[in-house]
Amino acid sequence: MRIVLSFVVLSASLLVGCAQRDLVNPSFNVTADAARAQLDEMKSQPPDRRPALDRPVVILDGITAIGFYPWRLARQIDDRARGKFVTVCYPLALNFDQCRKHVVDAVDRELGVVNDRETVEVDVIGMSMGGLVGVYSAIEDPALGKRLKVRNLYTISSPLNGSELARRLGSLSLVPLHRDLRPGSPLYERIAKAKLDFNIVSYTRLDDDIVGARFASLPGHGVYWLANPPLEHAHFAVMDDPRILADILHRLRGEPTLALAQPAPLPDAAR
Repeated sequence: MRIVLSFVVLSASLLVGCAQRDLVNPSFNVTADAARAQLDEMKSQPPDRRPALDRPVVILDGITAIGFYPWRLARQIDDRARGKFVTVCYPLALNFDQCRKHVVDAVDRELGVVNDRETVEVDVIGMSMGGLVGVYSAIEDPALGKRLKVRNLYTISSPLNGSELARRLGSLSLVPLHRDLRPGSPLYERIAKAKLDFNIVSYTRLDDDIVGARFASLPGHGVYWLANPPLEHAHFAVMDDPRILADILHRLRGEPTLALAQPAPLPDAAR
């Protein structure tokens, strides 16, 4: 009986996943091939003809990562625009206060000190947990010390309102950083009360079993979701999604975006 029940549950999960792979987001209706063609066109421009970025771009890594994805993303953007880039990782950080200090110190070191209250103004791309680090680093609160001055924050499958994996692990979370990722944690309550003075654009894929599409945006903000292609891990493969990269690049370059102004609601199965 247990084997039969397990088979039924697994079959239902696969059917839901297949159904969600067929979904098309009306507010982000672009194919991967079309996005790749646009990226190739941007890259083919002579370096001196590529748009100059309005602000430096800070790229924040995910949890316990060592900086490979931010470094590669910075190179991809640098091939298509002219600007300054700062990549930050925090593999040994135990809490978000330590992550915030890593970010602020790196920006001051690479871009110069403006004052004791905030850094130079930047655009930020947060990969996975990096998006939440970006939000927390930008909060203006004397108790937290110097903050990251953000104009635009782009988050890619970031746990902005919780994490599906942290929710499932519950009390098995090991360090404060992990516990803070549980939905409804004191960290999220603090963020909900904070006045955020920057623009935020969030992206995710459906079927993400690490963060979860329903947790990938701040409360009251939408998220640009994409169906997950077959045989790809929804969370890790999203970092290489050409549609998201192309849309972010269009925004950084000051060009018309691929995504429409208002994100479409998540499909019912992902809420």
